[in-house]
This record gives sequence, structure tokens and C-alpha cells, in this order.
Amino acid sequence: MKRNITQMKAKIERDGASSDFTILECRLQILESYFKQISHIQSQIEKLDETDAARSDVEELFISAKAPLALPVIEPFPVIESNYQKAFDHLVKRYDNKTLIFIDNIKSLFSLAAITKPNAVALRSILDSVSALQLVAH
Repeated sequence: MKRNITQMKAKIERDGASSDFTILECRLQILESYFKQISHIQSQIEKLDETDAARSDVEELFISAKAPLALPVIEPFPVIESNYQKAFDHLVKRYDNKTLIFIDNIKSLFSLAAITKPNAVALRSILDSVSALQLVAH
């Protein structure tokens, strides 16, 4: 768009003296349409003001997809680019506690259902749970 405006301006300056008035009027209308487009884009950008308290539908979807336990931890941070690292650091501070992770893993092991008779599905479930805990531990 900027290139088109620059080309139009150069053409008017180059041919302005010898051009017909109707041609210049058409070019002026084209230029006005470009400025309207720029104005529309500018207003859309201004709507994205990070100080705006209202959340867009995309932001609401993003927030609703988060884990219910983690949401209260980062909810005070407005959803803007400069806050992503702050929110992440806050989550790490809250949840990257080796002792709590260890205790949670032990609780998970003790909460596994006991297998009293041969059952492939139950055995597969226990193996999956133990494998997941091993991945978390490393």
C-alpha cells in the first residue's frame, strides 16, 4: 500500500503539469481510498492497546484452555507479550518444587489399583503410570 502511494505521488509530480484534470481527480480518489485503508488498519492496531482491560475471544479461549490449577497463578498478568516470561517464571516458581514433585509421584504410586488376578488392561495401566512418573523424574 505504501509502495502504491509512493508510486502515485511520483507519477503526479512527474506528469502533474501535462495531465488532464479528470485523470488527476481519479488519482486523487485512488489516493483517498489508500488513506482510508491505512486509517482503518491504524484503528485496528489501536484497538490492540495492551492497556485495554477487555479480553478478546482468542485470549479468553487461550486462558480457558489452561490447567485449572495454574490459571489462578497467572491470571493477574494481562495477556500481552511482555508478560509471557513473567507468567512463566511465576509458574516455575510455584510448581518447579522438587520436594512437592517427589511427594506427588509417591502418592501416585500408592494410589495405583492393586492387581489381584491376571489382567492385561490393569497391568498396562500400571506400566503406563510408572513410565509417566519415570519421565517426570528425569
